[in-house]
Amino acid sequence: MRQKRLDEIARDLLTNFDFGKEKEEIKSIGARYVSEKYRCPRCNGMLVMRNSIYGEFWGCNRYPECRYTRNIKS
Repeated sequence: MRQKRLDEIARDLLTNFDFGKEKEEIKSIGARYVSEKYRCPRCNGMLVMRNSIYGEFWGCNRYPECRYTRNIKS
């Protein structure tokens, strides 16, 4: 009974939801973290800003297939 009610609520909320608009907004948010200037020299993927316990660095967006990393200050 509870699941049916949740399904009804979700259907009502998503009736006018514009998935295309949301997808474009997500792309624009993600673009702030992607460097168009830097391409992965190994696979030509995009270098994305990442964090680790050692600090920020550029890493290939095709990880784990490509494990290229670059110091953010380089």
